[in-house]
Amino acid sequence: MMVCRVCGRECAGEDLLCPDCRNSETQPVRAKELLLRQLVFGILAVVFSAVAFLGIPLAHIFGIILGGIAIFLALYRREAYFSTVGFLLGLAGIGLGMIRMIMIILEG
Repeated sequence: MMVCRVCGRECAGEDLLCPDCRNSETQPVRAKELLLRQLVFGILAVVFSAVAFLGIPLAHIFGIILGGIAIFLALYRREAYFSTVGFLLGLAGIGLGMIRMIMIILEG
């Protein structure tokens, strides 16, 4: 399988141009790499959000953003590359980050 470097759409191996953006740069991609990215972003989201409870400023913001990226990666091309663990870690990162944000607002 080939993926467009610009828009990320899957392209058939014989396609010379991306069907969406008409870009000519495609690259092979492996499902394991996509699943690993979901897990990495999900884990980082939870770590940053948890570290925010130690008083590190703005860590919860990074946790929320990374959680959103993990969820996006899990839902993007969901039929082929969905990772339940990556999705749940992304949700946990967003949830923890939001809890910390609410705590900061209530403290201030």
